[in-house]
Formats: sequence, structure tokens, C-alpha cells
Amino acid sequence: MRKVLSAVCAFVLASAAAAFAEAGDETKWVLQLNENRGTFTSNSSPAKEGGQNLLYFSLGYMAPNYGVVLMGSHADTAYLYNNPGAKDDFHLYSLMDSTLSSYYLLPEKAGFLVRLGLDLNLPTGHSSFSTKELNSILVDNVSKDLLLVPSFGKGLNIAPNVVASKTIGPIMAGLGARYEITGEYNPASDVADKKYDPGDTLTLFGSLQYAISEKEMAMFDLSSVFSSRDKQGGAEVFKQGTAYTLGARYIKAYETTRVTYGITYGWQDKNQTFDGGGVTTEDRNTNNDRLELLINGVRMLSQRMMMNGLIGYKNIYANRYDSTNTLFDGGYQKLYFGGGPVYVISDVMSVTGDVKLFQVVNGRDTLEPDSATYRGWTVDIGFVYTWGAARQN
Repeated sequence: MRKVLSAVCAFVLASAAAAFAEAGDETKWVLQLNENRGTFTSNSSPAKEGGQNLLYFSLGYMAPNYGVVLMGSHADTAYLYNNPGAKDDFHLYSLMDSTLSSYYLLPEKAGFLVRLGLDLNLPTGHSSFSTKELNSILVDNVSKDLLLVPSFGKGLNIAPNVVASKTIGPIMAGLGARYEITGEYNPASDVADKKYDPGDTLTLFGSLQYAISEKEMAMFDLSSVFSSRDKQGGAEVFKQGTAYTLGARYIKAYETTRVTYGITYGWQDKNQTFDGGGVTTEDRNTNNDRLELLINGVRMLSQRMMMNGLIGYKNIYANRYDSTNTLFDGGYQKLYFGGGPVYVISDVMSVTGDVKLFQVVNGRDTLEPDSATYRGWTVDIGFVYTWGAARQN
């Protein structure tokens, strides 16, 4: 259930991070408003279709050594199964959960920079589903790569975090930790006394950045996520295996262009389930290893205009169960590309545009007995406004 209700909208966080990247020596407010519209359809019979209109915003107050950012969104999401006899269509029209993030930079000591942070997931979204709605949600893992729905339906989550870094010559190294205390919620509004309490998570991560030259840089990162036991109705029901992610990027700058080449590989330990009589560990791994490759380019066309371009490939591998087992997941492959402009209207105002096309080939499994190909697109339009900037004495 956690994987369904806690889907994270990565592009919201990425956009906010870009807008609030560095406060420098100024104190300022930054507001970002975006609309994202997307749709997909499959070649399966009966066909599956979906569409979404997502409005999201970020509002940040940035000072030289601290900052606070509020992120929120509203989604109008629909799945159309074109098979009324088998499944009901699904429609969600609701606020999503909001995120309030803050950080504080400690004074530098012995060359070490330390950043303290606190992230809150605020349960402002659709609180829970009816059983009918739960049975209509597209729960296959492929849904994460079809519509970019941020988290909703969770409880109050509290996540303190810390990052420390040090630079020695051309090398900068960093280590960090994040502990998320997850709040309970009721996933089904018409089922009483079935509060779901996702297990807390501990994330450890490290990074290494090496400046090869003035125009070349290599970056490496490794993270692991440790989960405690999920509970439902007070009883332990599930424990997610430890997940690991390894990534590398190479950045090359030219006179008016910057190109980033990236690779990410992730894998996960076996899950555990609890049936009242004890703990059952998967005899094989139901989790899918994943590999992603991407190339991202940014080109300055003028002092006020630049263009972004992106092409990527993601492979979610078939898991390690036999294809005849009900736990078998055939994985999927996604190819995507797109781009768009960023136009600086003035020193305090800019607009962004982005169009992406994608194709997802989903392998067969219990949820989708026959392989299916999904095709779709997303369009994102954004507006960024900065005010209150005043140089500090």
C-alpha cells in the first residue's frame, strides 16, 4: 500500500531545487507556479487510458544561512479502462499532500560545511479512498512512469536530516542522513479500525565531486534506505527490504552549452511479510533492479533565452521469480525525450516550458497478463518570480 499511496513526484522537487538552488548573499522570496498536463494510452485489449492536469507551486524564503520552502499541488487525475464489466474507472480531484522544508547552514569550521534540515509531509491531500476506488487504482509499478502524481493520502511525516561536506583541492566529498518518522492513516474510508502505519525509514547517502578541469566535472553518489516494519490495525504486516542506489554523472561545459551524461543503478534486498504466525522472507526477490541512462543538454541562445533537451532510457528488470509464479513481475522499459525553453523576462521574473514524449513497454505479470505498450506525453509550463532581494552588509 505504501508504494501506491506514497508515489513521489520527482519533477516537483527538482523544479523547486532549481528555483531555490542558492541564496548566496541575498535575502529573497521566490515563488514558482506550474501547470503540468499529461496523457497516455495503451495498445492492450481492452485499452487503458489516463490523463492528468496537475497544478503545483513552490514558495521559498531564502536567507544567506537558512531557508524555508513550502510545496503544494492539486491534481485532476483519471484512469479509463474501457472495460466497465471488469473494472470501474478511477477519478481523483483533490489537493495533494504538501511539503514544508527548512534548512540552516552552520558556520564553517575546519573547512567543513554542515547543513541541518527538517522536512514535513503535511496531510492536506485526499485522506483516503473507498474500497471501490482502491480496486480501480492502477497499481502496477508502471504507473510511476505514466502520470506524475505527487504523494497523497499519507499522514504527518517528520524527517530531520543533516549533510556535511568538505572540499580539498578539486575534490568535494559529502555525507548525509535522513530519518523519516511516518504517520499513520486510514487507506480506505469505508473500512473502520484499519489504520495503516508505514514503517519509519533511515536514508544514508554519500557523494563525491571531482573537478577534472574548469569545464569538466565528474560526480558520484551512493544511497541506501532502511525501512522498519509496517503495521495495519496494530499488527505488523510488511517490511520493505533495504534499497540501494548508485549513480554517476559527467558534466562537460562548452562556450554556450553544457551537457550532462548520467547513469543510475538501483537494487533492493528481499521483503518480509508477517502472517500472525511469524516472519516470512521472500524465497526469491520480488523487487525489480533498475537501470537508467540519460543525456541532458542546456544551450544559451542569448542573454535571456536558453533551451533544455533531454533523452533517457529506463529499464526496470524482471524480478527473480519464475514466470509462472503469481509474484512474478516482468518489469518494463521506458524511452523518453523532450525539452523546452527558459526565458528570463527580467532580473526577477522568468518563464519555463517543457514537452516530453515517452513510450513504456510493460512486461506481463499477474496485474497485466499480456505485455502492453503505453505511449504518452506531458507538457509543463512554469513561472518564477523573485522579490525582496536586498544585499546584506
